[in-house]
Amino acid sequence: AYAQGIFPMAETATDPELFWVDPKRRGIFPLNGFHISRSMRQFLQRNTITATLNTDFETV
Repeated sequence: AYAQGIFPMAETATDPELFWVDPKRRGIFPLNGFHISRSMRQFLQRNTITATLNTDFETV
């Protein structure tokens, strides 16, 4: 489902029921011309940020 842009969603964060969403349009963030402000760059240099991919499937 994810490969086709379909994903599960709930009405609220505490709602146990999920439904599938198949949006007609998907958002795309163009990265050409992307700019990081000086304060954000300093924040990123001072703080450790961890990004993960394809992990913790049971929790999701």
